[in-house]
Amino acid sequence: MTLRSKLISSVAAATIAGLAMSTAALADGMAGGSLKDEPAPAPERQFTWSVNGGIMSDYVFRGVSQNDEDPSIFVGADVGYGIFYAGIWAAEVSETFVASNAEIDLYAGIKPVVGPVTFDLGVIYYAYNDQTAGPINVDYVELKLGASMSPFENATIGGNFFYSPDYTFETGTVYTVEGYASYTLPQMWIFTPSVSALVGYQTSEDDAYATFNGFDEYVYWNAGFTLAVEKLSFDFRYWDSDIEVGGGAVVDDLADERFVFTAKVVLP
Repeated sequence: MTLRSKLISSVAAATIAGLAMSTAALADGMAGGSLKDEPAPAPERQFTWSVNGGIMSDYVFRGVSQNDEDPSIFVGADVGYGIFYAGIWAAEVSETFVASNAEIDLYAGIKPVVGPVTFDLGVIYYAYNDQTAGPINVDYVELKLGASMSPFENATIGGNFFYSPDYTFETGTVYTVEGYASYTLPQMWIFTPSVSALVGYQTSEDDAYATFNGFDEYVYWNAGFTLAVEKLSFDFRYWDSDIEVGGGAVVDDLADERFVFTAKVVLP
C-alpha cells in the first residue's frame, strides 16, 4: 500500500474512531447518572416514502464518468419504516464504457442511532440492463458500513466503507472508503444553500482489477454547492481523480477533472 493510501486510510480510521468516541462518551455519561434516570421514550415508527428524478450533465461515480461525459436522466424511489430503509435508483449509462444502457441500483439496510451518531448498515446491488460484455457479468454487490454525526448546528461529517467480493466485470474483491462533510448556509431569498465535499479511495487485492483498469488503486474527490427550494435542488459540483493510465485507455479520459450540474425533484 502506498504512503498516500496509508494516509487516506488513517484519516478514515480517525473519522470513524472520533464518531465511536463521541458515542462512547455519551454512553459513559448515561451510565454515571449525569442524565436523568427516566427511560427515554421509544422512537415513533412511521412509514415514509418518496420518489425522485432529474438530469445530470454527466453521471460521475467515484470520479469516473459512467455515460461517456454525456447528460444522464435518473429516477428513484425510497421507502422507510423506523430504522429500516429500501430503495431503487436508475440512470442512463454508456454502452461504450459500462457495456450497458442503464444502471439499476437496488439497496436496503438499517440506520440505527446511537447517541449523536447515525450508523448505516446496508447492501447495494448494481444491475445493468442489456449487457454487451459477452460471458462477463457486469452486475455486482457491495456491502456498506457508514457513520455520520452533526458536530455543530447545520454541519454534518461522516464516512462510508464499501466492500465488494467480486466487483463489476468480475474483477475481484474491491474496497472503497469515503469521508465527507457538509454545511447548510442561511437562507438566501427563496433558496437554502449548502456546501459539501467528499474524498474517496478505492483499491483491490486481486490482479484482475489492475489488469482490467490499468491501475490497482486511486483517489477521487468532489466539492460543490447546492441550492434547494421547495421540492427542487440544483447542484454544482467539481469532480477529479488521480487516475493516470495513458496509452489511450478509455478510463483515463473519463476520470479527468470536470464540472457536473444536477437538477433534481423529490416528492412528496
